[in-house]
Amino acid sequence: MGDAARHRGTGSRAVPHRLNAEERKQYDLAKAKGVLTLAGSGYRRERKGSPAANIFRQWCDAKAQPCVLLAKGASAATGDTVLVDLSVLRLSDVRQYRERCRDIARQHGCSPQPDSAMQSPFTVILPAKLINAMLSSGGDGGGGISNLDGASDPFQASTSPASQSTSGGAGGDEDDSVAAQLAELRASQPIWQQPPLLEGYTTDRGAAKALAKALAEQLPGVGPDA
Repeated sequence: MGDAARHRGTGSRAVPHRLNAEERKQYDLAKAKGVLTLAGSGYRRERKGSPAANIFRQWCDAKAQPCVLLAKGASAATGDTVLVDLSVLRLSDVRQYRERCRDIARQHGCSPQPDSAMQSPFTVILPAKLINAMLSSGGDGGGGISNLDGASDPFQASTSPASQSTSGGAGGDEDDSVAAQLAELRASQPIWQQPPLLEGYTTDRGAAKALAKALAEQLPGVGPDA
């Protein structure tokens, strides 16, 4: 299993997180190196998700460091994909980190993937109120949500009242907006309720490994306090 949650009640049975022996080895290496290596998306059919990706994302959230994954393709010829999830930083503006990701990638001869080409390995359970706001506003509601094309159907509506937004008020437009609800999630809710903010790069195996290592080493130094 992964590390214990920081607070009781922050986990969810709907989010696969129990690791088998091989995933435990991957997770321990990831904590030491700052990069989680997966075979493809790490999807495990019996768990209906990727436990290793989910538990590493939670660990990165606890450490407030970018979540860097190296997803190996089916063969060396298909290339490997490096993913960086910036949602774990819980920042209202991650542009500085995106720019730094792309600077590092350019140094390794890589270009960012479009949002539509990326698949998230994380299981995310969005509050029902947020899903309704997104649908009523047409997609992402102008709230800046990207990367909602998750693998293994990761976005599930939670019907638990405790998981819904509690911004209060009488249902005003501002309180019910996608942006307002995302801000509330970012401030106080567990990471598995938050959509990932992904940067992705696909390249050959050697370059992908070098890029993932560079991102893990250099991104923690980005930010106003660096």
